Amino acid sequence: MPDHRSLNLTPGESLYLKDPYSTSSSDHIKVTFADLLLKKAIKAETTKEKSFFWTRKEIKVSRGESFSKIDFKIHERIILDHISSYPKKVGDVARDLHATLKTSQRFCDLFLRDPLTKKGYLRIEDGRYSSKYVLTVKGLDAHDRIEYLLYQAKNMKQWAAEDPARAKAYILVCGANILLLSPERLEVIKKLGKELEHVQANANSYYDYYWYDYTWRHHLFEDLELGQDFDLDFIDFSLPEFDVLDSFDSIGSSLDGGLGGNGGDGGGDGGGGGD
Repeated sequence: MPDHRSLNLTPGESLYLKDPYSTSSSDHIKVTFADLLLKKAIKAETTKEKSFFWTRKEIKVSRGESFSKIDFKIHERIILDHISSYPKKVGDVARDLHATLKTSQRFCDLFLRDPLTKKGYLRIEDGRYSSKYVLTVKGLDAHDRIEYLLYQAKNMKQWAAEDPARAKAYILVCGANILLLSPERLEVIKKLGKELEHVQANANSYYDYYWYDYTWRHHLFEDLELGQDFDLDFIDFSLPEFDVLDSFDSIGSSLDGGLGGNGGDGGGDGGGGGD
C-alpha cells in the first residue's frame, strides 16, 4: 500500500484544532471519553438501582480489554488514570477527574494545547498587552482538513446508495473522529452501519491521508505479527462498534454533572488565527 500519512489526531485533539477559541472545555473530555470507549480502553455497563418507590439506571465504567495494550497520549492517560479495574459510576469518575484538574479548561490547556504546541500545530504570538496561542501553518492545514472531512459527511446517504465503497472509505479515513459530527449526522452513520459492514473498501482510492490516530489498531493486532506492508484497510473500522455509544448521552450528562457543568469553567489563553 502507498505510504499514506496520517494526521494521527484523536477526537480531543481534532476538536481543539477545529476551534481553539472554544470555551466548552468539557466537550473535549467527553469526546476523548467516547473515543476511549471505542478503543475498548474503557468498558461501560448499565445497571439498575431499585428502591421501593423507583428504579434508576446507572452507568458504570471500568478498564477495558485494551487498557494496557496501547501507548495512549497524555490527554487520554489523564482520564484513564481515574478508571478502576472495578465498575465505578461515571459521575464519580468525573468528580475524581475534576478534583485532579480543578477546571476542565486545564484539561485543554495542559493536555491538548501544550502537547499540540510542541508538535508544531500552535505557536505563541506576543501581543501588545499579552501573548496568545495561534495556529501555525501546520495547524491551519490540519484545521482545514478537519473541516473538509466533517463537511463531507453530508454526502453519506448519497454515497451509501450510489457508491458504498466511498462511504466505507470515509469511515476508514475518519475513524473515531466521526465523534465530532453533529448528533444528527452521527446518527445517520450509525444507521448505515449494517449496510456498510461487509462492504469492501480501499480508502486509498479516495483519500491520500488518514485522519485518526490509527496506531492503536496495530497494537490490538500485535499478536498477528503484521508486516510493514500490512494494509490498514483490512483492519475494519466496523460501524457496529458505534453501538457502544448508544448510552453516551447518559454518560455525557454524568460527566457534565461531575465536572461541574457544561464547560465554561476557565478562560484559558484562547487560540486560533494563523501565521
